[in-house]
Amino acid sequence: VANQDFERAAALRDQADKLKKKKETINREWRERSKEIAGTVDEEVIADFHANGVHTTIKVSDNGYDAKGRPIFLVVDGRRRVLHALEHNRRYPKAKIKVKFELVRGDDADLVLHALTGNTREAENIGSIAWKARTAIRLGKSEAEIMVALRIKSKPTMDRILAYMDLSKAVQTAVDKGAIPLLAIDSFKDVPREEQGQKLADVQASGATKVHEIKDALQDLKNGKTPRPANDRKKSWNQAQVKAFEETLLEAVPDNEEREAALAMCALFRGDT
Repeated sequence: VANQDFERAAALRDQADKLKKKKETINREWRERSKEIAGTVDEEVIADFHANGVHTTIKVSDNGYDAKGRPIFLVVDGRRRVLHALEHNRRYPKAKIKVKFELVRGDDADLVLHALTGNTREAENIGSIAWKARTAIRLGKSEAEIMVALRIKSKPTMDRILAYMDLSKAVQTAVDKGAIPLLAIDSFKDVPREEQGQKLADVQASGATKVHEIKDALQDLKNGKTPRPANDRKKSWNQAQVKAFEETLLEAVPDNEEREAALAMCALFRGDT
């Protein structure tokens, strides 16, 4: 019994060591990526900083010291402000501006949530948001906590953001650049990752850009067919058009038997069948 307890304890210790190393790797990846201050410079922001300075405090976390003993800070909230302040000071060395900062504390999982809450703006692409969300989950945060940080109320939207990380690089780039909408992720999730690049090229060759066009094109490919050109596809009716059709049809068929057929046709148009 003692030997069995010893073996079980050793196995649990090995498992704990593996989990600890995995978490350390995730933390290291997060901190290394957080050191990068990159992005597209907005000329209007540069002009505003030059005229008015930077008044909003950024949030940073302590990241140890460099070889000369100087403190290193990671920008948790305000990365684009830092990006534009650095670019401003490069252009105007005689009129440099300073950025006030606030030190925030917490474990790496808490800092990732800070980054999601503070840095998620229209200028940040879906890839960056998805990476942070996936990292937060790997560090132990729940989807509910991430949805609050991102101000997302829709679970399907959260699912698409996380599913982004499992897409091929080609599809990720297409989503980042707006070549295909975020909702199209639903259509690509069932396509093997190694096939997604070629399928995407075939879909784009057909001219499909809207969600339903992309879905139809992928279905054609699944059936072994060449996707029909997007402009050849029948356009869906909106609710107002369907309602107008129903009213016109029902007025034209007062007979009970024919009316049942008309109601069945209306249900088909509404998608109730």
